[in-house]
Amino acid sequence: IPEESDAIYRVEPDGRVHTLAQGNELGRPSGIAFAEDGLWIVSFATGALYRLTDEGEVVDRQTLPAGSLDGIIALPDGRFAIGSWEARGVLVGEKRGEFTVEIRGVEGPAAIAITKPVRDSNASRLFVALPLFDGVRVFEIESHASTLAAQSLSPDAE
Repeated sequence: IPEESDAIYRVEPDGRVHTLAQGNELGRPSGIAFAEDGLWIVSFATGALYRLTDEGEVVDRQTLPAGSLDGIIALPDGRFAIGSWEARGVLVGEKRGEFTVEIRGVEGPAAIAITKPVRDSNASRLFVALPLFDGVRVFEIESHASTLAAQSLSPDAE
């Protein structure tokens, strides 16, 4: 359930902290990604993806096809990868566009990180934190304009 105490803060280089946005419209923010057009947020309580303006206004809000969102990362091709507890996987899609479950069988995905391309290929490594299991799943991915080819590198993966 969204709370009035939901907030997103900005920390200045000198250590001062400012409230960028606050209120129940934030929907329990649970992931933040920086993109060329600003700060993008995912919401655990509402299943929404939205952008915050520099003034803290919520814009470009869309509800994704699966909820309980937790963790977001901008992929090298400009799309987002977003963890979804409801989908038990990772959603991938264009901001302001459609999202689909591209990685399945990931229980309780949370924070997501990505490496630069590995070796001399277009492949990167996508790390998905699994707080329910005190673990991390690692996927080698090749990100293309319309698909995400993912192969699990985790030894105990299904």
